[in-house]
Amino acid sequence: MKSLAKLKVNYKLLNFDVNLYTERDRSEYIPFKTLSECCNHETGLKRYCKGCMKESSWKTGLKGFPLSKDKVIPITADELNSIEKGESKIEIRHFCKIGDIPYKVLDKPYFLEPIDTQSSKIYTLFNNSFAELGNVAICSIILRGSENFAIMRHTQKGLELQLIQKTTDLNIAIEEQKVSADEINLVKEMIKQNLKAFSFKEMDYTYLNEVKELIKAKQNGETIQIKSKTMPKKDNLLD
Repeated sequence: MKSLAKLKVNYKLLNFDVNLYTERDRSEYIPFKTLSECCNHETGLKRYCKGCMKESSWKTGLKGFPLSKDKVIPITADELNSIEKGESKIEIRHFCKIGDIPYKVLDKPYFLEPIDTQSSKIYTLFNNSFAELGNVAICSIILRGSENFAIMRHTQKGLELQLIQKTTDLNIAIEEQKVSADEINLVKEMIKQNLKAFSFKEMDYTYLNEVKELIKAKQNGETIQIKSKTMPKKDNLLD
């Protein structure tokens, strides 16, 4: 697999070079394009000015920050470029316990591979220390001009970098329901009977697989039978 980038990881006087690889599997993604109904050709988009309705180029040197529905602050590309984006790198800010990281802030995962012998030694020191202490590094990462925050953590394969995103502070009051001991035991038993080790092999995309079968049938020149949708009725054991 080709790496996304070569980056330097910095922390005080320690630094090492790594290759960055995405760990997201896109093999199940089905790309669709919108076609015209007149001749089944791919459709295109036109950009226009909402003020004078004239057609506009896709590439313009202007951006606009909205203040309200009808008012924006225009900012030129030169004005934006006057702010330095910084070179691509990973900067370790500080460390914290892995248990302090909420699961809901975790986003895209990446794998880090040391590039040379010297980098591999420092890489191993961090990886082993994270494993023994149960700590992770809080990092800033700049990649192709885009700045994000991430955690760097130990895995059995090596160091992993996972982006983190701020989440909204929801405060939704859930009404507490009275449940009996028998109802609790029933649900517990259902969970125990279907308890398995985590594996994507146990997760099957029903709709996606049927779409793939439909595409295969169309490729083979088969006629697709349009079926009416019916909603199956399901009984609730707790009713």
